Parts: sequence; structure tokens; C-alpha cells
Amino acid sequence: ARYFLTVYDIVKFARSKDILCQGRGSAANSVVCFCIGITEVGPEKIDSLFERFISEERNEPPDIDVDFEHEKRETVIQYIYEKYSGKRTALAAAVISYRGRSALREVSKAMGLSEDVRASLSGSIWGWSTSELG
Repeated sequence: ARYFLTVYDIVKFARSKDILCQGRGSAANSVVCFCIGITEVGPEKIDSLFERFISEERNEPPDIDVDFEHEKRETVIQYIYEKYSGKRTALAAAVISYRGRSALREVSKAMGLSEDVRASLSGSIWGWSTSELG
């Protein structure tokens, strides 16, 4: 319960400062998160499976990821450090590395290029590697 209430406190703070936030992860679409106010869409609206929230097959507790709008993210981080102290908080990140073809696909997608153009571009770099850059 403490974990859910901590996440709720952070979400409540963000909303009080008009900071956009959205919960995701195995617990985010659960009825628990909906009832205490972490998320605003009930799981019955999106046909969320209870097994995604908690299952014997998952050997770990459910997690809640919350995304905050990037312009005001630092405000939320500072709130967490002030309220919960530096001894009980940490920043964690998932760092993704792309190889050439994957990077080109992602960039061309972000630029709004059509699927056929993306496929053509990514297909044109076959065999290319960073070692050729010198």
C-alpha cells in the first residue's frame, strides 16, 4: 500500500501544479490505481487484464511508471527529493542504443516519413557500420 500511496502523492502534486502526467506499467491500468486517483481511466474501459497487474507467473510486484511533461519534469523531481529526501530517492533511466538501420527507422518515423520511404531508406544501409566512419 505504501508504494501506491507514494505514487499517488507524486501524481497529486503534479496535478496541483498543472503538470501533465500519465501512468503506465503493469499496475497503472489496475482498478487500484484508478480508485485512489493515480490514473483517470478505469480498467474496464480498456479491457485491461487483471493478470497484467499481479500474477503468480510474474515473480515481482507490479510497477507503476508515470510520465511527466518534459518542460516541468524537474519540478516533480525536486518535489520528490524535498519530500522523501535524497537518502530514499534515486533517478533511474533506461538507455536505448540503436544500430544504424534501427536508428534510421526511428528518425524517419519521427520526421513523419511514410512507411515505404522508411523501408527504402533503412534497406539502403545494409552492411554499413560505424567502423567505416574512421
